[in-house]
Amino acid sequence: MARPLEIKRIDFIVHPFYDLFARYSPENAEYLLQMWKEHIDEAAKDKNKLLFVLSTVTSSDQTKISDALLRYAKRKMRERFCETEGSDTLGYFVHKGKRFKNFNDFAKANGFAVNKKRVRTRGLGERTNACVAGFLTRLNIQIGLPNPIPYRNPQSTVLPRKSVAGKREYPFPWRLKKLMRTASGKEQVRRQMQKYIKERQAKANRLAAVYLSEKIPFKPRNLKPKRKH
Repeated sequence: MARPLEIKRIDFIVHPFYDLFARYSPENAEYLLQMWKEHIDEAAKDKNKLLFVLSTVTSSDQTKISDALLRYAKRKMRERFCETEGSDTLGYFVHKGKRFKNFNDFAKANGFAVNKKRVRTRGLGERTNACVAGFLTRLNIQIGLPNPIPYRNPQSTVLPRKSVAGKREYPFPWRLKKLMRTASGKEQVRRQMQKYIKERQAKANRLAAVYLSEKIPFKPRNLKPKRKH
């Protein structure tokens, strides 16, 4: 009997190209495609890593570029790639043509061993503090992380540099690249990062209020800056 493959890391790309046409151009979608392909290349080098993708498209143009990403992920990750389904909840896990109702069934059927107290998860995609943080939380719950809320534990986080954020948050990836070329641009990124941190703390508080039970004590973080003495 084959020995289970220990999974130490799981990356989750949520709603890639969701904002195409609404908030950015096809040219910038190509930028995202190449950025996420590079991320997949990095993930493929780690034999103890899984890659999940949750896609949602509403146009033929979105479908075309989303399918390009999915084909690339399947080719590079092989048996360590899985598509997920979901709207308000995280539904089926689709792996090599088979559908599993939950993460545990998917992992067991494919010989993946996951230590829920040590596995690390990361989310990226669109939008950072909305769907990405929300669906990463739902995945963490399915896996069984002791604390499923991203940002509030060392096991799980969202990658802002590889994601599309909200209006008041982190710069778009293609704009971030340009800003980091100048001192004034770097200062602008620093100021926006402060806003992003505040937004993600608030998001973590909202997620915790919804998903944590009395068994997991939760104290909302104080978002007000500390006074200087």
